[in-house]
Amino acid sequence: AFKYCFQRQMYDTSMRDGLTGVYNRRYFSQQIITDLSFAQRHHIACTLVILDIDHFKKVNDTYGHRTGDQVLITIAEAIGNVIRKEDILARYGGEEFALILPETDMAAAVQSAERLRASVATRLRQDVQLTISVGVACFPNQEQTVAALVRAADEALYSAKAKGKNCVVPAGGD
Repeated sequence: AFKYCFQRQMYDTSMRDGLTGVYNRRYFSQQIITDLSFAQRHHIACTLVILDIDHFKKVNDTYGHRTGDQVLITIAEAIGNVIRKEDILARYGGEEFALILPETDMAAAVQSAERLRASVATRLRQDVQLTISVGVACFPNQEQTVAALVRAADEALYSAKAKGKNCVVPAGGD
C-alpha cells in the first residue's frame, strides 16, 4: 500500500506546476488529447482557452521575480476560484495558462472566459492592476486536431493582445 501511495504521490507531483500548484504543460498535453478524442467520439463541444498575463515582464522588471511569482500564484487562484471542477487549468508557459472546458460550446466558453478576465481584473498585486488577454477556440468550430485547436486559440490570444489587451477574443471572431 505504501509503495502504491508513494508512486501515486510522485505521479501527482510530476503533473503539477511547482509554483502555482495547477496542472503543468505535460498533463495538459495528455489531457487535451483525451478530451478532444472524447468530444469527437460523442459529437460534443470541447473548448480550449489560452490566456496570458498582460505586462508581466514589466512586473518582473519593476518589482522583481519574487513579485512576479506572487502574481502567477494570484492569477492561478483567481482562475481556480471561477472554473468548474471538471475544467482543467494548467500553466502552459511562463505567464500563460491554458484551460480545457469539456462539453462547453463557444458561446458558453466566451462567457466563462469573460468571467475569468473580470475576476483577475479585480486583483491587485504590489499596486499593479492585473489583467489578462484571452484566446478561445472550440471543437467543432475550429479545426479538429489538437494542434489546430491550440493554434486557433493562440491566434485568438494574439488578436486580444493586438486589440489592446485585457479582453477575450474567440477564434474566427475578431
